[in-house]
Amino acid sequence: MFHSEDTGRWTLYQLRNVGKCKLTATRLSALLILICVCLLISLIAHEWSKSAHIVNDQPLSINISRADLRAVVSIPIPDALNLTSQSHSEPARACLVIILGQTRAHQLTWPSFQRYFLDETHCDLALSVGSNEEDESNPFYRHAKYIWKWDETQFAMANDSESWTHAFEYLYNRSMAYFPQRLTAKHRHKWIDRVFYAGNISRTLGPTANQIGSGGIQLFFRLFAYLNIVELGLVQQYKYMMHTRSDYKYLCKFPWMELTRNETEIDTIWITSGEAFGGVTDRNLLASTPLFMSAIDVLLSMFMEYETWNRYMVHVEPVCNVETALATHFLFKGIEQKVRYYDQPMFAVRANNTWTRWSSGSWLKQQHLAVKYIGAYRTALKVCALHIVVNPDTNAHDEHTATPPPMATLQQYQQLAGSATSGKSFSMDSKKRHFTDTRFMHIRKSQNAAKIASKSMSSACRSEYWIVLTTIFNVTSAIFDYNAMDTWCTVIVGDSKSMEKRIYDSYLNVSKVIYLDVDAQRHIFGEMNTFNITPFNHFGRKNLGYLYAMMNGAKYIYDTDDDNKVVPPFNKRGIPIYQSNANLFKLSVRELSDERINDTFNVFLLWTKSDDHEHFIWPRGYDISVLPHSFQWHKRVQMRPISFANTSGDESEQHIITQWLSNIEPDFDALQRLIGKNVDFHSAQFTKQYLFDSAPSKRFAVSIPNRVYVPFNAQMTVWQRQAFLFLYLPITVHGRVSDIWRSYFAQTVMHILELNGVRRWKLLYAPVLVDQFRNSHNYLADFQSELPLYLQTHALLSWLHRFAMHYKVNAKHVSVGQILLDLYVALYEYDIIQEDDVKGVYLWIHDIVDGIGISVLSTS
Repeated sequence: MFHSEDTGRWTLYQLRNVGKCKLTATRLSALLILICVCLLISLIAHEWSKSAHIVNDQPLSINISRADLRAVVSIPIPDALNLTSQSHSEPARACLVIILGQTRAHQLTWPSFQRYFLDETHCDLALSVGSNEEDESNPFYRHAKYIWKWDETQFAMANDSESWTHAFEYLYNRSMAYFPQRLTAKHRHKWIDRVFYAGNISRTLGPTANQIGSGGIQLFFRLFAYLNIVELGLVQQYKYMMHTRSDYKYLCKFPWMELTRNETEIDTIWITSGEAFGGVTDRNLLASTPLFMSAIDVLLSMFMEYETWNRYMVHVEPVCNVETALATHFLFKGIEQKVRYYDQPMFAVRANNTWTRWSSGSWLKQQHLAVKYIGAYRTALKVCALHIVVNPDTNAHDEHTATPPPMATLQQYQQLAGSATSGKSFSMDSKKRHFTDTRFMHIRKSQNAAKIASKSMSSACRSEYWIVLTTIFNVTSAIFDYNAMDTWCTVIVGDSKSMEKRIYDSYLNVSKVIYLDVDAQRHIFGEMNTFNITPFNHFGRKNLGYLYAMMNGAKYIYDTDDDNKVVPPFNKRGIPIYQSNANLFKLSVRELSDERINDTFNVFLLWTKSDDHEHFIWPRGYDISVLPHSFQWHKRVQMRPISFANTSGDESEQHIITQWLSNIEPDFDALQRLIGKNVDFHSAQFTKQYLFDSAPSKRFAVSIPNRVYVPFNAQMTVWQRQAFLFLYLPITVHGRVSDIWRSYFAQTVMHILELNGVRRWKLLYAPVLVDQFRNSHNYLADFQSELPLYLQTHALLSWLHRFAMHYKVNAKHVSVGQILLDLYVALYEYDIIQEDDVKGVYLWIHDIVDGIGISVLSTS
């Protein structure tokens, strides 16, 4: 069955069903073996297609709740027509199907449309199209009962955006005639000014910045059809209505009876699965006439409720394409729970001589057409049970089934998919539990603040620059470098398995490198609550090292490990702090400015040497579900240069966290090491050194927008004082997950501060600073430890984005600590972390703010 993945917008994320068929060695029967082989082939095809062929009998829930929206907009928006109470007693015809936009590719699609749709459904045909058709004698025109044609030449302009602005004004004026109580000329100008321009509808409803308004055209023809239906009084004549497109080639009959056979389906909106692009696909929609009219009047809703749309786009999130506009409209209308999805027996095609704004498609030579979306093509093949042979030399597809068999029933699809399903994607659709311990939900003055503050915080080394690491091994070459580093102090946090302090101290300059064994930790932190909740034998003991550095004057903390050796000259001179001495590193700064990137980014690809498969790499913690997408174009992403002054001047706009890269053994996840990205299985040394590109053209750092989540680690990262609260490492997840989760949580809080106009703190990604020589690891054990990174990251990032978009900061009292605590409470309720982390971050905040006396943006 379908699974609704949790994103800030609607997303159709379908489960890939993988099945296995065991063939026993015993010779039971030829029939059994044949059945098993056929099942295996069908399941492999099921995985290959990326779409399940079960009709979804569960509504897709909107991830933005109505309660959240009511704080910004008034919902539900009422329908312009009072249709819900109207009955359909003996309609003249059962249905009306409407072709939107144009009748392109008719020479390829009409025969299958007539055979598998019109002849099966007996629907009347209507066209809501433009006047630029080259052939108005084609079969769609000849068979149409209604032709509603928009004269596109009437408002032809050199500027496409301006042309469609006038077109929308035409629709507004025409709508005023039918709804004079809801629309006025005064409102029209406000809509054009506030929603079309200020809301950026003219640009964001296009697929790219260079294709202005292509999505808006889709909305235009919906309302154009709507007004003609009202004018002709067709609402009472049809029980069902559907809009679709002319370039669909059908492989078998449309499942009309299956979708409309039950009276319960009167209250259902049927939409094809896939191609949702963050919202609801605009390709087609089937519903009873009242629901259909409510679903297609998007522009009319914008006309009448321009203030609602304007507030939504300003305060919640922008409407970035026609698919998200439709999803938002459904939400506003309160009909989002009525949506169901079915797998389509048709797919979009393109003739060789036709132009398209979107995909040019995969060309099939023998059939003289292009399949525009290969996933939809594969879905149609499965739905219609066609056997296709692909010739790799000619890329030609031959249909072996001359007459497609009847479409399987819904029950058969459900049984087939149910037997093949082997897993379920992790989701954050709903809370798993509630955090009820009110003692840890609000930041307040601690009871022992004065006692802690009065405690001596002196150390053998006191500096603004501190290095923090934890170890259970002997002194390494990297630690010897820290031992001699100018102006920098180092604190090493031991654990119950670490060496004795006297042995460690014998190697080190104890005036510069402080080794804290368990006894020293108990003595120094005994009155700090963080010590009491931090477990032994966990990476989270590093939290005590951060506190120690803060207690002894730290303004900058270099977060690292004992196996990361800083490259010359910084192994002697000290870690470069970008805001003060990064010019020594001769770096330029660029900002990620590509509008296509709105969720996550594979930052490693910016510094790889080539497009060879060996350089298809990613940082530990990256969302692996989007890896193929990143390999296609993230290496050539759009960036713009920014001046050095912009990175260090204004207190409200700073890069407060800097992540550096490492050579030799970069921070790959276990998956990459298991497949040989950093392992030479034929070498006695076993390690295959990986080197990032150090060419002069790669000597740049990248400013990461807060809307883009990029994982960073606890191995080569510089934290400024403003970011100290974010240093907390979660203690209820594995150490190989802890620092990655921390990085995503920190970016979320920074995103919230920027969205609320408080601060523009950012993450800076910089090139190689260290050579990493990893301590001994069991790669399979690492893989098991990292499972949450592989399975949960996709859903988590979507949830974090939505959390940031909806979190509102009280302008009169801004507390970073309270934002961080609220985030941890919510993460506990969605089962990302456990209760001790909620308590842990609460105690951590109090120890820093009250105990040590560091104020991190707490104003009243």
